Amino acid sequence: MRGVVPALLPRADVEARVVVSIISSRHLSLIDLRNDGAVRIGAPPAVAHDGNHAAGRALSRAVHALVPEADGFIFKSRFTGHDCFAVFERAFHKLLAIDVRSLTMHADFLDALDDYDIRLTAPPGKLA
Repeated sequence: MRGVVPALLPRADVEARVVVSIISSRHLSLIDLRNDGAVRIGAPPAVAHDGNHAAGRALSRAVHALVPEADGFIFKSRFTGHDCFAVFERAFHKLLAIDVRSLTMHADFLDALDDYDIRLTAPPGKLA
C-alpha cells in the first residue's frame, strides 16, 4: 500500500532465530479450535482469534491442568489462515526434529517480509 510506512524488524533478532521442522512420532491428542471448535468446547471465539492472547492463555492453563490427556491445540493463524499447532511441553517426547535452519534461510522468509511490508534494520555498526 502506498503511504504506509514499512514495519521495521531488528536484523539481529531475525538472525538469532531458527526454524525447526518437526514430525510426530506418535499420535498427538490435540484440541481443535478451528472453525467453531472453541464454541463446541464452551469457550469464547477469542481464545483462538484475539490478538491480546489473554483468553487463549487462560484456556491453555486450564486445559493443561485439568485435561492431562491433551497434548495441545490446533487452531487457524489469524494472519494467514493456515493451521497452527501449540504442543504442551509434556508431549515434546512425541516430536522429532527433522530439520533445523536459520530463519533467514527458510524458503518463504523473503516473501513473508514482502507480503507484510517488513524491512530489516541494518546490522549494528552499518548504515542502511
